[in-house]
Amino acid sequence: MYLKEEEPSFSLPARALTLAADADADDLRVLLFLGLAAKEGEDADASRIAKELHLSDAAVRSALKFWRGAGFLQDEKPQRKTKKTLRKKSPAHLSGAALAALAEEDAVFRSFVDAAQETAGWIFNESEISILAALYRDLGLSTDYILELIGYLVTEKEKPLRYVERVAYDLAIDKDIRTTAQLEEWIAARQTYEGGEGIVRKLFGLGARKLSEKEQGMVSAWFSDFGFTEPMIALAYEKTVNATGKASIAYANAILTAWHKDGYKTPKEVAGGTEAVATQSFDVADAFENALRRSYQNLGSEKKD
Repeated sequence: MYLKEEEPSFSLPARALTLAADADADDLRVLLFLGLAAKEGEDADASRIAKELHLSDAAVRSALKFWRGAGFLQDEKPQRKTKKTLRKKSPAHLSGAALAALAEEDAVFRSFVDAAQETAGWIFNESEISILAALYRDLGLSTDYILELIGYLVTEKEKPLRYVERVAYDLAIDKDIRTTAQLEEWIAARQTYEGGEGIVRKLFGLGARKLSEKEQGMVSAWFSDFGFTEPMIALAYEKTVNATGKASIAYANAILTAWHKDGYKTPKEVAGGTEAVATQSFDVADAFENALRRSYQNLGSEKKD
């Protein structure tokens, strides 16, 4: 037996069938009403249910309590998942004619192309000029910003202009780094990390192994957040190997984090802190020994008396 297709229909959780034997007629009527209301996207409060089904308020409350206890009801309307808006993977590139028109109309863009070529050290082809136009026009980045990024990635890192485009898009869209000042901070942090990574690679014997994302965060914190220099990293490495028998970045991170928390900046301060702990332990031991000696002396005096 099936419902006719033109009749309004809706689905109920399969678990409702297993509870049907424990539900009375009013419970089932309320559940069916709730299912139909949910299908129509309507709110069904207790007073409306009682009115529509010709039930008493007490009967409706009892039914709602039964289905709520069974885990079928919730007080707030479930939120519909909104469809995520997908962003473009890269800025739109202009055709040759559109580039020529942009250069003719925009004197700032013409000067910018000349400055970018001088910074990079070669004459750009049409595809490369199109990249500049996309960053300048579509992403709305300032010419100073783009030139700064070209100077860092192309001049210093010898990366192609296509790489500059990818980084610029990631910084502007994903990280919301859009001003030249923000970019300069990002570059400074990257340079600090890159210098630190070289030190860590040498000390820990990493070779060509790529640092994990978690390890990158640790190393970045050592130099950028903690302000440690190579001697402190070398000392942490030495203590790590002595304690574990291997070069563990995670173990070294625990040591360096503790030193940072204690305010140590140099190996000398670390040594001083260690000596202070040792001296304190020695003083406590001496005090205990002296107290014990006095106790024996007092005990001997009591026996003589």
